[in-house]
Amino acid sequence: MNRLVAVGLLGIGLLGGYLMGAPAVNAQAANFPFRPGDLVSVQYADTSRPCAIDQFYGSFVTCMPARTFPGEQANNVVRKPFVLNLGTAISITLEK
Repeated sequence: MNRLVAVGLLGIGLLGGYLMGAPAVNAQAANFPFRPGDLVSVQYADTSRPCAIDQFYGSFVTCMPARTFPGEQANNVVRKPFVLNLGTAISITLEK
């Protein structure tokens, strides 16, 4: 009886671990013309956001804020990443 309970608990634990595992991340679409590290401007209906591309997650991209002036890094300004949905963007432009 104890062996049956132990096997049942082990099975429930394995199933629970599988169901709570991290979802798979899709790779970057082959036809997307930008790469991580590129500086782009993402235009939405109401705003435009500069984005230094960090990582792709399907139609979402993790961005680092673009530097606003050359000495920003020397001044120890903290740059926090943010996420943009490229699926709802009107246009995406590569910046120089």
